[in-house]
Amino acid sequence: MRAVRTVTLIVCAAGIAGMIVTSIQGHNGAAVTFGLITAVAVVCSIVAKAVAAETEHRLSVAAGAPPASVSEAGADALAELVELQVQILVEGGAQEGEVRQLVGEAVRLGRTLGPTGPATTTSERTFASGAQVPSRRTPHAGNV
Repeated sequence: MRAVRTVTLIVCAAGIAGMIVTSIQGHNGAAVTFGLITAVAVVCSIVAKAVAAETEHRLSVAAGAPPASVSEAGADALAELVELQVQILVEGGAQEGEVRQLVGEAVRLGRTLGPTGPATTTSERTFASGAQVPSRRTPHAGNV
């Protein structure tokens, strides 16, 4: 992100200088062009920041790390992931009531303890039966 910010600052500084010089010389079209280039650089910087934040969030969730702050959409995605894991366990032969009770107890434990350790890696996220937790994907409406 630092490189993107640096490039954006350089492009903006050059764009402003270009607008001033071309305006003084009476080349209004060139001044507008420099202004548009500066605006595009700022928009690209904003998009890069948004993409970097989303990518960082997806990678931390895929690695099993708790998100720094869970938005409503993030909470919904985590709930869908837990529901998918419950379905996998039930399809594997576990009693649904017992699995849901375990999930509730885990939630209560998590609220009591808070963040307590390093994030687990994807390879550590397996069930006792050996079933692998699926990668972070949003289940389709028919799978929920």
